[in-house]
Amino acid sequence: SARMGRMDETIKQAKRYWGDDTLNYKRHVAVIYKTARDWRMMKEYYVRTNYRDMDWGLALLKTGSRDSGVLILQKALASRIQQNASISSLDISRTQAALGHKAQEN
Repeated sequence: SARMGRMDETIKQAKRYWGDDTLNYKRHVAVIYKTARDWRMMKEYYVRTNYRDMDWGLALLKTGSRDSGVLILQKALASRIQQNASISSLDISRTQAALGHKAQEN
């Protein structure tokens, strides 16, 4: 499919840029699989990195490790709030959605 062709090309470009045995490459490929909603492959690449933030929580949640995934997502949000770190509305909304929280009606 065209989508897989684009993914394959993006992965090839990442490999040329970083090499295939680097943390940046593995994290980049995990993001590609997240975009494609291929949770198993996303998890497979994130497990090879030291990244354990929101996307890792999502990967766990979507591959059957619900409790661990929820814990990681909650910790990631709490950490950003505690550190007064910038957090995008996209991060908040996708994390809340992954946790099963519905949007509030005004």
